[in-house]
Amino acid sequence: MPLKSTRIILVPVIALCLAVSVAACSSPPTREEVEAQYGGAALKLIPDGRIFSNDLAADGPVSVRGAWLLDGILLVEYADGGLLALDRLTLAPMWNFTGMNGPMEFPPALTSVSVLAVSDGMLYEIDRRYGNQLSVNPLGFVPSAGPAGTDSTGYVPALASVNGNRTISTINLANGTEGWGRATRGSITVRPLVGGTSGRPVLYVATASGAVFAFPAEPAASSAPEPHWSSMVHGRIEHQPVLDDDLLLVSSERGDLWALDRITGGPVWVNYSGERVLAKAWPAGDQVYFVNEAGYHALSREDGRLLWSYGGPARFLCRRGDTVYPMTSPGQIAAMDTASGDVLRTVEFPEDTIFIGNTTDHIFYFLTPDGLVVAVDKKID
Repeated sequence: MPLKSTRIILVPVIALCLAVSVAACSSPPTREEVEAQYGGAALKLIPDGRIFSNDLAADGPVSVRGAWLLDGILLVEYADGGLLALDRLTLAPMWNFTGMNGPMEFPPALTSVSVLAVSDGMLYEIDRRYGNQLSVNPLGFVPSAGPAGTDSTGYVPALASVNGNRTISTINLANGTEGWGRATRGSITVRPLVGGTSGRPVLYVATASGAVFAFPAEPAASSAPEPHWSSMVHGRIEHQPVLDDDLLLVSSERGDLWALDRITGGPVWVNYSGERVLAKAWPAGDQVYFVNEAGYHALSREDGRLLWSYGGPARFLCRRGDTVYPMTSPGQIAAMDTASGDVLRTVEFPEDTIFIGNTTDHIFYFLTPDGLVVAVDKKID
């Protein structure tokens, strides 16, 4: 997989030629023209931004399957399963990993020392700084969602069976042995989460029966721990819970969005939307964004009050000050006022553009399927 140093490009706001079919053009656009076209569309959406980019295809063609923002890493997966890690603040290449047999079965997870990925029934542990393979461990069961982990242990979920099998199992990342496990009420079909301090990590697990558990994230070699707490929400949990400081945000198929105290499990607030929630919640600043069958909504993070709604499906991408940017349809990005929800402007990108959600800060990220990575940061004063 090619590695290429990043370069900064500053471009004017121009029309997005890619919306016009190639057949209508006299010749296909050059790579420089494509960069300018995408950068122009991004600056039309975010006029006060600064564009920087990295063309992963500069040394040969690539095909991007997906991309994720994991703390300081922008992780790109190629169609053949190769992983490329970019520094999220510069888009400079960090490492390239080609040791998996094929594509990942689930999105990857991050620990303080490694990236965890499941491919072809194996749990891979990849050093997050240099991209070296630290371990590869066969799974003796079929995982039902992506893993979570600590420095020493992988936590992998599974479906429940009539025999009461483990729905969460632990893997010793040092030697690959299976450690303690627990059978929970209902299958686990969403990724577990590890939070808390490094000295006292907590494993958060949500099940299809609506149960939420907080277990001590004990190493695989320990005995199975008792939960710190367990709570029930109304309805099946179909989307990954989200940790946001002191809150654990959990949505249910009934349309309820719960903010649980992550220490006690008690409800801090509940928003009863009445419509089936379609994706995980996205907390950003003083608001929480979620989408259900009735549309895209902004809630007060403090008490769960509905602040405004947009009458259509949308997916949160990032927030910059008093403007939030969701994808309102494939390739269409809107800029919305965070106080009123008013749409300030919309910009069309090609429908196959890969957009990456970012709740960490204000940077807006997207990729093309053939490897152009673009970020929009603040202008340098």
